Amino acid sequence: MTEAAQHDGTSRPLRGITVAEFGTGIAGAYCTKLFADCGASVWRAPSELEATNEAHWADAALDPDAPETAGLYAAYLNAGKHSVRPDQAPPEADLVIIGEDHAGGNCPYTGRIATIALTWFGTDGPLRDVEGSELIVQALAGLLHPVGPVEGPPMYPGPHHATTLAGTSAYVAGMAALLGHAGQSVALEVSVLEAVMALSEYQICLSESLGERVSRLGVNRFKPTCPLSIHACKEGWIGITPITPAQWGALCNMLDLPELGASPELQMTRDRVAHVDRIEAAFDARFATRSADEWDVSAASTKCQWLWCLMRRRFWTIPYSMPGVLLQRSSTAGSTTVSRKRHSGSRKHQRGMIWTGRRHQGHGPHRLAGSL
Repeated sequence: MTEAAQHDGTSRPLRGITVAEFGTGIAGAYCTKLFADCGASVWRAPSELEATNEAHWADAALDPDAPETAGLYAAYLNAGKHSVRPDQAPPEADLVIIGEDHAGGNCPYTGRIATIALTWFGTDGPLRDVEGSELIVQALAGLLHPVGPVEGPPMYPGPHHATTLAGTSAYVAGMAALLGHAGQSVALEVSVLEAVMALSEYQICLSESLGERVSRLGVNRFKPTCPLSIHACKEGWIGITPITPAQWGALCNMLDLPELGASPELQMTRDRVAHVDRIEAAFDARFATRSADEWDVSAASTKCQWLWCLMRRRFWTIPYSMPGVLLQRSSTAGSTTVSRKRHSGSRKHQRGMIWTGRRHQGHGPHRLAGSL
């Protein structure tokens, strides 16, 4: 693919597909963002009431200490989309996506191929009329109980987990409808609660089949995956998730901890839980010797030796930054979807930003984390 084709979208797989987004909500917006990223023409058409209701999260700052991040997440979700009034939406859209915060009433449009409605709890059942939220569905799915210090209380993992997963589920449903279209429009529904239950399935199976109670093990400690943690570096943070014995050994060798990598009692992720204090202490000491950028497998081209070294070893590391810090990171400047833009008023005049929707052109995956 030529660089020109990458930027003008001519080689994107969904070029020529039209998607209409009605209502509001992060799940619906994330779903249509994925379609836009693949080249579809996406038209947002929230009502005046829905647009007003959307402001409570759309205008929020990702980092409370960095006011310039206000509106960043909404700009990220809506990059590359057309925003119009509901009566200006294309009447012949291939897909119609109805967000989970739809203000009510029937949507006047039906997708030529599929209409996908996102709801918090489904359209039937005892919770169908309950007003949902990210916190409520995470609690009902059992995601809050295992998070936090052993002595409690349980902690809120943070926003957007459930809605992002539901948006992804709706995107998969939409892609299936496009690929399997047989000439008749179909109506599909995605429940945010049911989508996020996927994160609890393994623990549910353990509880039901083995009678194991899900216990709180401590901050960033989760059974059976160990370590599943975030570590402070000399500058910034880095997250790790080694699963297989090969990944575990590769990570330990990179950190110059071969004794941990070769230890028979640490080869399986479930067995490492009993040794988590020793593992985390050793990793904390090692990661503190370098910055997150230096450990980052997706660092700039000047650090490509890390990329190839780690890719051959086949394990995953992710750099984490607070949004305010992300704006100044050399590895994101000019190579991610972040673009600086001057604004008038307060601190935004010195360092404002918008999300441009340009794809990352760096040397590997980059995760943008709003909180730790």
